[in-house]
Amino acid sequence: MKKTFLSIVLFISLLSSCGGKNRNLKIIAEFKLKIPEPSGLALSADGKNLWMVSDQNSTVYFTSLNGTIIKCFKVNAEDLEGVAILSDTSIAVISERSSEILLLNNNGKEYSRKRLNINGKSNVGPEGISYDRKNCRYFVVKEKKPRLLYEYDSKFNEVKKTKIDFGDDLSGLNYISEKDELWIISDESELVAKCSTAGEVKEKYTTDINQIEGIAVDYRNKKIYLVSDSKEKLYVVEMK
Repeated sequence: MKKTFLSIVLFISLLSSCGGKNRNLKIIAEFKLKIPEPSGLALSADGKNLWMVSDQNSTVYFTSLNGTIIKCFKVNAEDLEGVAILSDTSIAVISERSSEILLLNNNGKEYSRKRLNINGKSNVGPEGISYDRKNCRYFVVKEKKPRLLYEYDSKFNEVKKTKIDFGDDLSGLNYISEKDELWIISDESELVAKCSTAGEVKEKYTTDINQIEGIAVDYRNKKIYLVSDSKEKLYVVEMK
């Protein structure tokens, strides 16, 4: 009987450790931005700067790591929701309104665009984009109804579509080549999730940051950058 009781206690403890509270992210710095409604974030190719987009004014911003604007340019698309680094000299941005990906050089000159087969209605369409430079593939998240993770090849052919079952919505993502993993955020749930490229959760973190709509992970320096749309702030948190 004693052995059975101990086994039950151990089993309950294991369940608690697996399904317990999410770990909380510690904010180590925050900066007020001069960017209206920032939505989308990416670390530059050399890791020394950030790219952001505004879903209010169709503008792409290149900033320092504390959010100081270095340069910016408008693009011919509305409701920008994500940005990804393609190379040292080019980026991609995604429009929720038109469900289009625009390919640009670092000075804003558009050289290609592709319309995706994703419902682009406001607040349910594509909300984030990231790029795997080694394997030339794109990752895109659809906000909700339903929450989806898409994988595309270099020519934007759909390779995979995965339904995501965590968070009340999906508001951004970042592919990490060093670990071959995705970091996905939910602004409604104030949640950051470390996932496989198939969308399977490895770890979940909570945050007190309101309406997070962009994430950039710096593995080398163990930092995560997050932007708040409503607060118009850039946050730096510790990576554990």
